[in-house]
Amino acid sequence: MRTVFRAASNAVPRLVRYGATKEGGGQVVRAVTPELAKIIGSDSSTFRNAVSQVWVYIVDRKLQDPQDRMMVSPNEELKAVFPGHDKIGASAVSLLCNAV
Repeated sequence: MRTVFRAASNAVPRLVRYGATKEGGGQVVRAVTPELAKIIGSDSSTFRNAVSQVWVYIVDRKLQDPQDRMMVSPNEELKAVFPGHDKIGASAVSLLCNAV
């Protein structure tokens, strides 16, 4: 069984900072925060693509804990996106992207 998390209709995630710019295929392209834009390399993205690009960034820079691959130790650029987190669980990355 798959669980889908959706924000309340009146809640606006920070990933949706400047609003929708294009719709299509069930994905909405939205403007992202400047900190996240440095990580993913684009000023706008779908949520799915943003999470995917964050994972590419994490894997390329070997930020996963070698003892526990389910934990991520953010570097300074990633800490700017997720402030206040010294360790991030792998399952929390997408939830934190939604809160950015």
